[in-house]
Amino acid sequence: MLHHNLEQEAEEYFRQLYNEYPLALKAYETILTSLSTLIKNNDYDNISCLIEYIEQGDGHYAFTYIGSTHRLLRILYILQIENKYLAPSPFSSACDNANELIDKYMLTLFALRRILFHFTEESLTDALTWLQCNAVSYIAVQIIIQGERIIPNQQFYSYLNIIYPGAADGQS
Repeated sequence: MLHHNLEQEAEEYFRQLYNEYPLALKAYETILTSLSTLIKNNDYDNISCLIEYIEQGDGHYAFTYIGSTHRLLRILYILQIENKYLAPSPFSSACDNANELIDKYMLTLFALRRILFHFTEESLTDALTWLQCNAVSYIAVQIIIQGERIIPNQQFYSYLNIIYPGAADGQS
């Protein structure tokens, strides 16, 4: 009986996937195109519309079936908060489209993990230099740390304090 139920659930899941995955691909392309247009037009006031599309509109298909949509949503939150608080070095600096933003996000995540794990002095220095040279705001760093479930320690924040004075204050 249990085996039969599992088979039915699996069949239903794959039927749903078959029907909804094309919608997810279309939604993902819409998200990338819309984000690229917003960046090109320097229109950060309308980021909330794209967030709403992902959370409540057809973009939820992409969010459900395409994992990188989760990071795109995080990027949108970064842009929205930086725009609201007029961050001096916005995450979108030197990015001309959505794919460049995704690349910057992934490189930032890589740098943060290098700082966290501190494999060698050279890797630590490279990571800190990369963050400093690529206009990554402390707002972006915090959202990425939280979203990627990085569990920083005091040493991590002391390294960030080199780039972001005050980063180690009140962190534990």
